[in-house]
Amino acid sequence: GNGVYIDGTITASVIEKLKEELSGIDKVEFESQQYADFESQFQWFLGFGLFFLFLDIFYLEKKTAWLKKLNLFNEQ
Repeated sequence: GNGVYIDGTITASVIEKLKEELSGIDKVEFESQQYADFESQFQWFLGFGLFFLFLDIFYLEKKTAWLKKLNLFNEQ
């Protein structure tokens, strides 16, 4: 299919030959589009989960077992 062999031993001639071959190709402009359409589906569940997590940590009288094991402030 109309291919071209270019000997790659001399770099300068290879670059020139490639430029010649590429200049002969028909130039086509492609249209680019960017899509950024996000639907908020799970943010409500995340919000409710964080709300109940903070409610459990800060407002319930007894500490949960995993919070006791966490030891954030190096307590003895």
